[in-house]
Amino acid sequence: MSTVMRTVGRAALGLAVVVGCFAGAAGAAENLRSSKAVAAKLAAGGVTSRVGRNCPEVIVRKEADAYAAAPAQLSLLSAARDCANLGAETILRVALVGRATANGSAADAVTAPIAVTVVDPSGKAVAVRAARIQAPLKPAEKVSHFSYLVDEVSLPPARRYAGWKVLIGFGEPGATSQAAQAAAAPRLQTAAAR
Repeated sequence: MSTVMRTVGRAALGLAVVVGCFAGAAGAAENLRSSKAVAAKLAAGGVTSRVGRNCPEVIVRKEADAYAAAPAQLSLLSAARDCANLGAETILRVALVGRATANGSAADAVTAPIAVTVVDPSGKAVAVRAARIQAPLKPAEKVSHFSYLVDEVSLPPARRYAGWKVLIGFGEPGATSQAAQAAAAPRLQTAAAR
């Protein structure tokens, strides 16, 4: 319960920061830079990383970066991650920042499934996390922004996480794992041919 409350509190605080970052008529490039900075700040909050920041690369899956629902269209703008190496395990945190575009509905929020899958260099899923994010909608505004923090994903210890990837997208975790395995297949075939 305390983890849920901590995550909800951080997400609410992050949302306030995100809304402030996107206020005004800044260009799309500035919004993207701001969303990356906000995601990085959310991911790093409260995690002490060891020197070198040994952490898997984070990737928003292009085929799963948008979600359409009756009240709104959601889009992931940016993601960031941070790791804390505890010796016996590494704790991963992933922060997401996105945009909700209302479709003229009177709804005040939209809920969407999100999947976070960590894959090793062979494409094998080593950690999977599923969540349901709730993006607020503002009836007076067509576009609003949301943030979400995936906290305390445990990774097996590794000397280096080079080649590891954190795949993020809307949908269920099974689709993410299959996409990771399909993406890794050409590398595996090439390695087997050598």
